[in-house]
Amino acid sequence: MKKLPEVNVVFEDLYRMLVTPIRSKLLLTGIERKVFNQLDIGRK
Repeated sequence: MKKLPEVNVVFEDLYRMLVTPIRSKLLLTGIERKVFNQLDIGRK
């Protein structure tokens, strides 16, 4: 049986490329739905 080669690759850049649009969309959705305005009310 042939041994598989050891993989020494960092996938951090690929992970960031996949996660960044999701984070951006979540932030924009929160702003559009005025979630952050609700956070301010609790402090008063």
